[in-house]
Amino acid sequence: MITNTTEIKKLLQITATDYDVLIEELIPIIWDNICQYLGKHFLNNIYYEGEFIFNSNTIDFQDSDYTIEYPIGTDIYVKYSNYNDGYYTVKSILNGVITVDKYLITETVSARIFGVKYPNNNSFLKKIIAEMIDYNINKDKYNVISETLGEASVSFKNNGMFNGYPMDIITKLDIYR
Repeated sequence: MITNTTEIKKLLQITATDYDVLIEELIPIIWDNICQYLGKHFLNNIYYEGEFIFNSNTIDFQDSDYTIEYPIGTDIYVKYSNYNDGYYTVKSILNGVITVDKYLITETVSARIFGVKYPNNNSFLKKIIAEMIDYNINKDKYNVISETLGEASVSFKNNGMFNGYPMDIITKLDIYR
C-alpha cells in the first residue's frame, strides 16, 4: 500500500495507539476512494494474464510458460477475478505461487495481475491520505467554520462531498489526473 499506519501517525503527529486499528483499516478504503475519484489505479503496463488459483493467502499462476517476478514488498493489483480484485503486497514468490499480505477467497479464475506504480513524488499524496484520515477522526471539528458561546450557535461548512469527504480535500488530488 502507498502508506502505512506509522507514516500516517507521523504526519498527523499522533503518538498514542488509540487510532492504530482505525488508521490501518481506513488506508485501503481511502485509497479505493482516491482511485475512484481519479479514475485510475496507478498500474504499470506489465501484467500477467491467465488462470490463477486464489487460496488462503496465495495466488498460484497456472501458466507454466511464464515466471512471475515481483520483488518482495511490491504492491500488486488483481483485476477480473470474481472475489479477489484489489491491492495486495507480495510477501514471497516460489515456483509461480505468490504469497500476499491478505486473506483471499478461494477461487480458480482467469484474471490479470498488475504491478502497481505509485507516483514518483508521493509525499503529497500521503499528506492527502493523512488529511482524509484526520477528517474521519475529527469530523465534528473539521466542518465547523464559526462558533458562538452565548445562545450556543455553530455554523458548518457545506462545500460538497465525495464518498463522505469534503471536496476541499478531494480536489487536491486533481494534480494526479
